[in-house]
Amino acid sequence: MKALLALAFLLNISPFQEAEMTQYSTIDAFLSGVYTGELTVGELRQHGDFGIGTFDYIDGELFMLNGEVFQIPALGNAHKAADEMTIPFASFCTFKPTKTAGLNGPADAKAVRQMIEQRMFSRTNIFYAVKIDGTFSEVVARAPRKLSSPNAAISEITDKQSVFTFQNIEGTMIGFWCPKYINGINVGGWHMHFLSRDKTRGGHVLDYKIGQVDVAVMDMMNFKVILPREASYYQADLNLDRAEIRTRLETSGYGPRQHE
Repeated sequence: MKALLALAFLLNISPFQEAEMTQYSTIDAFLSGVYTGELTVGELRQHGDFGIGTFDYIDGELFMLNGEVFQIPALGNAHKAADEMTIPFASFCTFKPTKTAGLNGPADAKAVRQMIEQRMFSRTNIFYAVKIDGTFSEVVARAPRKLSSPNAAISEITDKQSVFTFQNIEGTMIGFWCPKYINGINVGGWHMHFLSRDKTRGGHVLDYKIGQVDVAVMDMMNFKVILPREASYYQADLNLDRAEIRTRLETSGYGPRQHE
């Protein structure tokens, strides 16, 4: 009887009522040189309260939680982003967690990810928003330097980024897990950004080790892409295979390393 009731409940939910991940632009457009967008921080905040991305000409990392948007530049001094700032790439949603759990370390990123995937991801082939909040014994994060010109090569991101190692720090890590079939539109797997509790430090997460954290997960059945209305997007060659560039961009830890 319980199984039948659960099935009836699921059948009564319209696909249009399911939680949704929204994305502005595509990762391959971004990698091909579409470094500007018309989406503003103010508009982003109107359509979600949780998200990650970057700013025009890759001027630092974007972190949005509870409707507050922060810019984390290469110098590492995070600060609130002005509503008029524009965004070339972002993933966002309205965060309403469907599962929560507490985790006690020590545990490294690989172990934490495996636990979340095995115990908190209820279905395969869908999208997940994830928040990890608490104490971290170490967070390795990067922040890119603003591109030197509109025509700069994407390699500037990894060649000139700053890499930070934060030790014994409190803060929040947010981001998304996407299925592998989305590669080219987004990046399959994990993509997380970090902001310290005092909202002054952070970046794109490369690695971490937890102390004591709370994990919240939201599963999302819907995925929407908003394409840029930009000349650079219309002119971009999106037929090339950029898998190698995507992997390097997501995992690269090259750049001047700072310990804090």
